[in-house]
Amino acid sequence: MLTRVIIVVPAGGSACAGGLDLSLLGREFPTVALEVRGSDPGQPAGGGALVNSRIDSRDWWAPDRLHSLDAAVEPARGAGHPVGPSTLCLRLVARCAEDALPLALQVLTRYQHLLDRRNRRSSRAVFDQVLVRHRHLHELSNPIIRADHRHALDTWQWALRLDPEASTAVQLAALFHDVERAILDPEVRSEPAGVHLQASRDAHARASARLTRLWLASLDLDREVLRVAERLIEQHERPADSPEQAVLNQADALSFLSRGHESYGLLGLADRVARALERLGPAAAAQLEQLRCAPAVEEQLARQLGARRAPPRCRRPEAGQPGAGRACEARLPERGVENAAPEGVSSPAATPTPALA
Repeated sequence: MLTRVIIVVPAGGSACAGGLDLSLLGREFPTVALEVRGSDPGQPAGGGALVNSRIDSRDWWAPDRLHSLDAAVEPARGAGHPVGPSTLCLRLVARCAEDALPLALQVLTRYQHLLDRRNRRSSRAVFDQVLVRHRHLHELSNPIIRADHRHALDTWQWALRLDPEASTAVQLAALFHDVERAILDPEVRSEPAGVHLQASRDAHARASARLTRLWLASLDLDREVLRVAERLIEQHERPADSPEQAVLNQADALSFLSRGHESYGLLGLADRVARALERLGPAAAAQLEQLRCAPAVEEQLARQLGARRAPPRCRRPEAGQPGAGRACEARLPERGVENAAPEGVSSPAATPTPALA
């Protein structure tokens, strides 16, 4: 569970660091203890930290480092399970004061599935039981199922960010909306093309809804809450017809762009990114700036959004070097380790995916 973040800024930017406004981080990530320092303290003593990771802004915005950073932050097995005593501390080292806030926002967004943010509706003891049952549905030794579990937790956290007062039903639906895949489709991820695509998605949604009802029926949850959650899951592959459905669908879309694609690799990525973007309202679309995406997804966002998609922030030149004082120009990454399909997922031929009109 991610509980603490230390933001380190260079000594030369200490004045700016002292004035770093943490209010946005505090609103978006209220369960994280935030601290600003002028130098890297190294590994903090005590606290029972399971993982203590250092992320440098130069590595964070380097196109070939995201995969290795994920591996360093996220334990290979059991990652993302928020119930339990284990804690995680991240040390974020910004190379200039101006990078501190965007670095922290992007890092916390990418790893928010490791948070235990809840609201008053999910703070009850029964929700601990929900999370335990949800965890037990996922065989985390399987890399595809591990990605499914990560996506579910990430969708839950997005739902709370989009609506801090999200109902219990919305939160249950966020966690269980794709549970059918973890149980019935643990190895192969593919969808039919053409006229059969929507029918396949609807069948998946109905199966996930039924499994959710069966899996949670014995818990002390209100029957009407379960009924609403079931309906939200049944409809999550369709356009939203209610505010609660909109929260779920947009949380699902943001999570897909951030991490959910990892279950599928590059298969049909252009179409999937286009569909995710279509599901976002203005407020949710504004969150795209906080996503540090894998290069293949970033490439699709750049193609499909054009000038509306700012390039990934990259390391500024060191003082005294040409171009110091301005951001360097970003270029789209080449296909490499991060563009490879996750372990256990077959990847299509490495030909560029055509942009959608």
